[in-house]
Amino acid sequence: MAIARNAALVGSSLLMLIGIIWSIAAVASPAWQVVNLREYQTEHEHGLWQDCARTVKTGTYQGTMYDNQGALHCTYKFDYSPGQLVDANDLYVDENSAAGETRYHQFYAFHVVFLILIGASVFAGIIAICVSCGAPRYPSCAIVFTILSFVCLVLTFAVVSSFFIIAHRVDNRFVKGIVGTYEAVIGRAYYFELVSCIFYLLAFICSLLTSYLFLQAGDSDGRRRVIQRGAPLLDYPPNYVKVQGPPTTGSYPPGPGSFRGFESNV
Repeated sequence: MAIARNAALVGSSLLMLIGIIWSIAAVASPAWQVVNLREYQTEHEHGLWQDCARTVKTGTYQGTMYDNQGALHCTYKFDYSPGQLVDANDLYVDENSAAGETRYHQFYAFHVVFLILIGASVFAGIIAICVSCGAPRYPSCAIVFTILSFVCLVLTFAVVSSFFIIAHRVDNRFVKGIVGTYEAVIGRAYYFELVSCIFYLLAFICSLLTSYLFLQAGDSDGRRRVIQRGAPLLDYPPNYVKVQGPPTTGSYPPGPGSFRGFESNV
């Protein structure tokens, strides 16, 4: 039974750790939404706190298809310095310039909320792993681990579901070019967070089993300690008290001098 408890605890902690790693990878990647602007031969990746772009050239050369992708060039969403170079009301701004790009790469409120939720889930997951180390000594730590696992699951699910809805809004899904309109598809970073949510779910399910095993073992140990504390009382031999009966001869009731009292082997 002890092996099963420890195996469930280690499995829950590993699942939690994997979920944390996937969440960190999702935040680090800018590819939450990806749009390929074919007329500009560029691919844009829109993340939670940074946006990147790179050149993508495809075609045929001497009967051979080629697909050349350049290096990513990234900017921070919270860097508003390029937009301060021109008047905000100026309509004649080159959209391909750094100042013009700030109009399409804003740091919106939902980006901040998603970053806070993911950061809170990662922090709760780290605390859960630390708390799980005390479960073999204190079974109540397994309950705390289960609660924190559920918190990570709820926070991550909120990010995944909310971003899916926001990404399919018309103003976020379609990008208008000069000769065409292009669709921004969900990128790999979103699926990183989705995988993290799945691992948090598995960690929560495994933590329920872990809590049950540790609490059951704690109750068994408590009953065993109670029995062991009461066991030494049975080692003492029983004490018998012998009472001297009244004399069979003489007057009854006996006089004061004839009463001998009690005898005991204590």
